Amino acid sequence: VMGMIVTTVLLMGATFLLRARWQLPRHTLLFLFTGFALLMSGLHGFREVALVLPAALAGALADALDGQRASSRTIGVAVPTVLWLAWFATYAALWGLDWTPELWLGAVVFAALAGLGLSYLTDPPRALRALAPEAQPQEAEAPVPVAR
Repeated sequence: VMGMIVTTVLLMGATFLLRARWQLPRHTLLFLFTGFALLMSGLHGFREVALVLPAALAGALADALDGQRASSRTIGVAVPTVLWLAWFATYAALWGLDWTPELWLGAVVFAALAGLGLSYLTDPPRALRALAPEAQPQEAEAPVPVAR
């Protein structure tokens, strides 16, 4: 479960930082998610390469939502939810799943909550932004002479 949350934080953190800085070209998030999953499957000798498909699906969803200028909250919840539900479905279909439904659904909920929490960190609500003092540029002070 912790690996799922760490993966969610890495992928969604990169997604939110990229969205905050640039207007992303089409398929950027698809390549990000797919490349990450492909590299992670390489750690296991590409025996579980089929698990790249759920990441590609989540990346395509993230690209579609970004193209529609969906809110960070929507992306933060929807993308991890689709990623991990598709991951569990693929894993169960190919190798079987020994986890109880309460465990894997709970893990999906925690991953979605992690994505939601990251969305609040990278894009705070307007009410909180209005309360924060604006960063005022400080005048550079003259250097203090050093006695010799």
